[in-house]
Amino acid sequence: MTAPPAQPPVADARVPDPRVARALRGEAIYGDDFSPEEIGAWFEDEREGYANLLYEDVQEYTYVYHAMNRVHGFSRLPSDRRFNHALGFGAAYGLELLPIVDRAAQLTIVEPSEKFVKTEIGGKPARWVKPDPSGRLPFPDGTFDLVTCFGVLHHIPNVSSVIAEIARATATGGFFLVREPITSMGDWRRVRPALTKRERGLPLRPFTQALEKNGFVVRSASHIAFRPWLRACQMLKVPVYERTWSTRVDAMLSALTAWNVAYHTESALKKISPSAVYIVAERVRTA
Repeated sequence: MTAPPAQPPVADARVPDPRVARALRGEAIYGDDFSPEEIGAWFEDEREGYANLLYEDVQEYTYVYHAMNRVHGFSRLPSDRRFNHALGFGAAYGLELLPIVDRAAQLTIVEPSEKFVKTEIGGKPARWVKPDPSGRLPFPDGTFDLVTCFGVLHHIPNVSSVIAEIARATATGGFFLVREPITSMGDWRRVRPALTKRERGLPLRPFTQALEKNGFVVRSASHIAFRPWLRACQMLKVPVYERTWSTRVDAMLSALTAWNVAYHTESALKKISPSAVYIVAERVRTA
C-alpha cells in the first residue's frame, strides 16, 4: 500500500518562527516565501472559508460596500472610460461590479467556491473561473482593463506572486482597484472568532512595493476602516459603507490618524487608527 503524502507541519504559536517575527514587524508579507506544499495546504483551508462564514442564498444576500467603492474606487476612474473586459478577483457573487456593468463589454469572476457561482451580474452574462492554488491565472497577457480585488489577497499565502499574475493579465493603461486590511488581525496561528483560519492583514509597505514592482502606479491610496468609528456604527446599527456620509466620516477620521498605524500591536492606543487601505492603481508598464 502506498503511504499517504506527508502533510506540511502546522505552525505552533508557541514556537518562535523567524518568518512570523519578520511579518509581524511589518517587514514582509507572511506566506510570500512558502513552498508549493505550504501554499496548497493554505489554499485548501481558505477555499470555502469566506463562503462558510458568510454564505447566504443570493436572493437574500446584500452587498454592503457600494458607497465605499463609489467614494474610494469607481469615482477615481476616468468618468468616460469604458472597459473591454472587467475581472472581479475573488468577487463571490460579483456584486461589486454592479456599478460598472453598463461600462464593461465582458465580465469574468475568479472565485474558488461554487456556492457563489451565477451566470450573470446585473443582467449581463458573466464567466466564473476557479483559481489555481499556485496563483497562476488562465488568461493571456493584457486580457483585462479593469480588475477589482476587495478583501481577497489577505486570504492568499503567496500574495506577491498573485499580484504579479494580476499585473500580467492587466493591459497597459488598465486599472486595479484593491482593498486590504493593513493590520495583522491578531496572530493567525491561533483560532480567531469571526475570521477564517489563515487570513491575515498585509503590511502596507511590502504590499505597495509588490504593486510597484509589477508595473502598477498608485493613483490614489485612502486609509479607511477607522476602528473606533466602525465600532460606533455597529452599536448604532449604521451600515457604514452603504452610506456616503458615514463612508466620508470614516475617511476623514482615518486620514487624521493614519500616522498611528502599526501592523501588529497589543496597545489599545495604537488601535485608534485606520485598519485598511483602498488603492486605485494603473498599469503603466510591464514588470
